[in-house]
Amino acid sequence: MRDKHNGALMNSCDISVVVPVFNEKENIPGLAEQLARVMGTITDSYEIVFVDDGSRDGSSDVLKELHGANQRIKVVRLERNYGQHAATLAGVKHAKGSLIITMDSDIQVSPEDIPKLLEKMKEGYDVVSGARINRADSLIFRRIPSKIINHIAGKMTGIKLRDYASTFKVHKREVFKNINTYEAMARYLPIYVAWRRFSIAEVDVVHHTRERGVPNYNWARLIRLLFDWYLTYSQGIKTTIILISSGMFLCLIGSALLIVNLVGYLTVNSNFFNMVLITSILLVFLGVNLVSLSIISEKISLIDKKVKRYPLYIVREILD
Repeated sequence: MRDKHNGALMNSCDISVVVPVFNEKENIPGLAEQLARVMGTITDSYEIVFVDDGSRDGSSDVLKELHGANQRIKVVRLERNYGQHAATLAGVKHAKGSLIITMDSDIQVSPEDIPKLLEKMKEGYDVVSGARINRADSLIFRRIPSKIINHIAGKMTGIKLRDYASTFKVHKREVFKNINTYEAMARYLPIYVAWRRFSIAEVDVVHHTRERGVPNYNWARLIRLLFDWYLTYSQGIKTTIILISSGMFLCLIGSALLIVNLVGYLTVNSNFFNMVLITSILLVFLGVNLVSLSIISEKISLIDKKVKRYPLYIVREILD
């Protein structure tokens, strides 16, 4: 709720910590204890927002107990599992802090590094991200996919970061000011922040071995994530240009072969040129179709973005 006179968030606080949770009942109590201890040394005005992303291991019961024991802990329960990025966005939208910290619930990055990120924020950055050093993860299933993400995200946004995949970040509230306008893009917050050209800095943070629970990341998720990024952020422009260029190229090749066929038929009168004729006609036909389909697909894409308003998530319950 906002104050109608000054637009400020009523019942706001200095810092919100947003933590998406999916099947992490073994890690939640320890993380909540660490966050309460660290945040208590930083400010008296803070909240911890846990977002239960459709957990099936009893995490929701643990979160209810934590909320009952500590009123600084808010719980947002989603209707089902929507994914880490959608859950984080749900937490951000329900956060009240002037600064919003996001982090995972696996405790592989420690709340002890939060002061380090906040100190860097004093230099005036919109976002400070924790770059995980000496990754304590599987080379094949985590570190290599992260390198791929860093490379592709850097190409997409034009901003080079060492650890795009890190969710451990501090954001100014202003970063999310127009988040409803860009909701489809904002579901991937690290890319959204870079795409909006907010000032970003990185700070090295220690990465720990996962002691409890099972990682929820795999190559299938990486491929799905990269494909979704492309559909969300490319806006179809590059694809349309490639298709139109390819179509025009095929039309030119086909036209050139038609000319060769005509000259050959008039001078040599060989059956060979009948095959050339068929090939050239097919190339021209294919080229015209590529150009036409690319234009039609771009129009459909624009209509689709205006018409579709599917929610990224549905909230089942809020414990505040």
